[in-house]
Amino acid sequence: MTIHKFIVSLLISLIVSSCGMKSVDGLKNNYDMNSKQIAELVEYFGKLVPPNYRVRIRFDSASDLSLFVSELIGESEYYESIFGQRHVDLDNYVEAKEREQKQAICENQKNRNSLEIVNEKLKWNRETFTGIYEKLNAANCTGIASGRELVYINYGFMGMGELSYMVFDHDLSLGEQEEYSNDCSRMYYKDNIVLTFASGATGSFCISQFNRKK
Repeated sequence: MTIHKFIVSLLISLIVSSCGMKSVDGLKNNYDMNSKQIAELVEYFGKLVPPNYRVRIRFDSASDLSLFVSELIGESEYYESIFGQRHVDLDNYVEAKEREQKQAICENQKNRNSLEIVNEKLKWNRETFTGIYEKLNAANCTGIASGRELVYINYGFMGMGELSYMVFDHDLSLGEQEEYSNDCSRMYYKDNIVLTFASGATGSFCISQFNRKK
């Protein structure tokens, strides 16, 4: 391959790989266009997650997802991870039975990372994941995570970081609007919505687009 063909090939690869990159303007516009779908997604997901569990899920495709689930420990305020795995293939998932058979300190550890057991606890099945995927697609988003007073919804990657929405269960007061705007990684947008940016392992944690006008 000549150097000219190599450069052309490299440029094409860079263009293709950057097509999925998102922007802060896109984050805002997506909410303005899909606010109803986002609200429906939050309501739908809230009904699926029992109150004593926290679930974070992100889809790369309809059957390829990352899933993290934690369960409330007794009467405490602490949650214990019971499942955490990236690139779960829903259509060809094989339970790691040997993990359950290993000697463990407590019974919960024997069942850790068993999708079958997690589905039993959450009362989920294959159709549940399909429903979440379809609701995310309708909102033009890729993932969602439950919380106590808010839900995180992943919009997409920008550079080495990810843009998301923090969706609160109430409209933010003036004090809360100030609290959740830090000129860096979070910016109040409107009503109950805060825009967020979380950097990856490398790269800046702050983005200039979240700087407020003084």
